[in-house]
Amino acid sequence: MKVSDEELVEIIKTQNDPMQSGETALLISRFSPVIRVKAAKLHTKDIESEDLCQEGYLALFDAIRGFDGSKGSFSAYAGKCISNRMISAAVKARGDMVKDDDFDFTLVP
Repeated sequence: MKVSDEELVEIIKTQNDPMQSGETALLISRFSPVIRVKAAKLHTKDIESEDLCQEGYLALFDAIRGFDGSKGSFSAYAGKCISNRMISAAVKARGDMVKDDDFDFTLVP
């Protein structure tokens, strides 16, 4: 019998060391394809796909901690958390590449 994502999250939340559990590993394996696909779609010259994957896994851990089962499915919640974190990382990477001396701030009369 397959355990749902929501059931796995509830089990993980009760564990003393959730990052070392088999349930966490199972949830990671279920979301790895989603994370990899999202990273492949979002990567640019400013940020590598692997960096986006790392952001995706961190977002998954945050989603596990923050999930409230009374408000919807874990899959939808985690997917949104992963997307938002990856987009933020991509925007930040692009912004970090821009320096003040790249612009001419003189006023044109």
